[in-house]
Amino acid sequence: MGQSGGRPDPGQPVTLRLPAWVQVAGSEELMPDYRLTRTAPIALLCLLVNACGSTDKVTVSGSPRMSTFETQLTLLEKEANRVQAAHDIRRLQRSYGYYLDQAMWDEVADLFTDDGSVEIALDGVYVGKKRIREYFYRLGGGQRGLKKGQLNDHLQVQPVITVAPDGLTAKGRWRTVIMAGQVGESAFWGDGPSEVEYLKQNGTWKIAKLHWYQTFVVPYEGGWTKNKDVNGGVYVSRELPPDRPPTEHYGVWPEVYIPPMHYENPVADAMTIPPLDTTPDPEPSMAALRTSIAQLQHRLQLLHDRDAIENVVSMYGYYLDKQQWDLFSDLFSEDSTMEISRRGVYYGHKGVRRAVELFGPQYIRPNHLHNHIQLQPLITIAEDGRKAWVRSRALSELGTYGGVGAWGDGVYENELVKINGVWKIHVDHVFTTFFATYDAGWAYGARPTPKPSADIPPDGPSTVVYESLPDVYVPKYHYDNPVSGAGRKQTVEVPIDGAPASMRPRLARLAQVVTQLEDENAIENLQRAYGFYIDKAKWQDATDLFSEDATFELDGRGVFHGKAQILQHLTSSSPDGLTRGTLMNYLQLQPVVQVAANGETAQGRWRFLAELGEWQKSQAWGSGLYENEYIKENGVWKIKKLHALVHFMPYTGGWAKMAQ
Repeated sequence: MGQSGGRPDPGQPVTLRLPAWVQVAGSEELMPDYRLTRTAPIALLCLLVNACGSTDKVTVSGSPRMSTFETQLTLLEKEANRVQAAHDIRRLQRSYGYYLDQAMWDEVADLFTDDGSVEIALDGVYVGKKRIREYFYRLGGGQRGLKKGQLNDHLQVQPVITVAPDGLTAKGRWRTVIMAGQVGESAFWGDGPSEVEYLKQNGTWKIAKLHWYQTFVVPYEGGWTKNKDVNGGVYVSRELPPDRPPTEHYGVWPEVYIPPMHYENPVADAMTIPPLDTTPDPEPSMAALRTSIAQLQHRLQLLHDRDAIENVVSMYGYYLDKQQWDLFSDLFSEDSTMEISRRGVYYGHKGVRRAVELFGPQYIRPNHLHNHIQLQPLITIAEDGRKAWVRSRALSELGTYGGVGAWGDGVYENELVKINGVWKIHVDHVFTTFFATYDAGWAYGARPTPKPSADIPPDGPSTVVYESLPDVYVPKYHYDNPVSGAGRKQTVEVPIDGAPASMRPRLARLAQVVTQLEDENAIENLQRAYGFYIDKAKWQDATDLFSEDATFELDGRGVFHGKAQILQHLTSSSPDGLTRGTLMNYLQLQPVVQVAANGETAQGRWRFLAELGEWQKSQAWGSGLYENEYIKENGVWKIKKLHALVHFMPYTGGWAKMAQ
């Protein structure tokens, strides 16, 4: 991690354009007209003294009803603060990954609190910003930045974020996928989860404690089936002694270890704002206030639900990794169904528990790898907040040491239901895109789609008959195109003017915060939909995501202006669509989205991985960054500028053997 990493020179410099709040710590000041500043994360949602710290009732104009609304609004502000915190923390951790990529060690250290700590694998604990900076510099061989031909990608994916009730501390679980090495010399895969603690200081979220658990770091050639871990989890501690010894001792690959998880299972909905009293209000201003608060509460609940559902998607993968079947099955409703590839359907909670035994007994055994990386969740929640649908992706790393290794990629179309405040999986259906041996890859080593087991037979036949690579199948999308199929504005205006004058500033502020969060979610769904459409050569659907005057630039291939040119360019890569034997998956990862102060434009940095090839002819990896711009037109977000900074590499040998 770090010392063996680097980035191949793609032919032009990569300019980091992370938001200013990531690079410069500071607290946000409330503007007199209540507009949001964007130079720092939204830190405090309260405009009035006691707004977030007290539930004291305040009587306005002698109205006890106003006191009730004050309490309700205060609770909403607190909850909005917690939802905003989860979004800020995701940006913080993803930015940590982007800085690691480029060996920007000073920027990495600046993300920590002054008394923060870092523990990487079995190197021990380094305490304080100065020691953290020293540690990362030592990882990088004493230099800042990457040498020509180095790769040091640290993908930060699969977050489970839980924010404390006071909104001032939080914990997160992340997965780091590492691609590191030196062109012409070496290439390595790495993988492992992090448990991270966060602290909000002066309105800015920082990392207080980061502990990365190493699952494996192995050579690219032969991967995890032919290689033991290269360093046993020890990097620089022999030369730079830690301040404290490792907090846990465990074996890395081919040994297995289940790092402790900070969260409970299942995760209950922590939003506890009581419903409004339905007694009619005789005063028009009070009726307007009730309507405003009710609309904001509903919108905030949907945002909270989205975060909870993303946590469920991530937890699903972590439990699969370690074959924690009891915890895994607790994510499902009693009347759920599970359908894995073409293995058939398993019914109910007990059926799910039987189905997972197909992968082996409870708890992973030494010499076995069963990673299921959960990516790219596109979440749609019903307006009543009782059901939700998720299209997501799984990238699987499977195999046994000294045996057979495998890759797998598939798409989920799942349905969830909310039961007593807890989101549960109701329909779990994964469609296999490819399942292939590690060494031969998807073009030469693809295996048939898994079929029903005779030892653990399903309760019913498969609901869809299809075959994976080299065949082509497009799972039905649960959602309409986010742009051409939007049908209505995505942002509903909250009636604020009719509310009492004393309450309007707080309502306006809260409405802005909720709108910003909705905008960020809409942009993430937009970009993730782009990836799912490109995967299946849905060129018209992909083009419909762009504004009329958009630009499209793929590294070194020029700039295409307008939707007509973009469609022509995309179609030229595969005029007949996705034909049999063709694979072109584009995984959309690690978003850092920043919406402008006017709420009409935005910027986003994304990472992508590409799995490319033609059956029995060729195959390749692709990797790179997007630096994109977005625009909101008639309430609908569209891609204004897509700029991809790309490098492709051969499957055999990977980035170690790519052209220099």
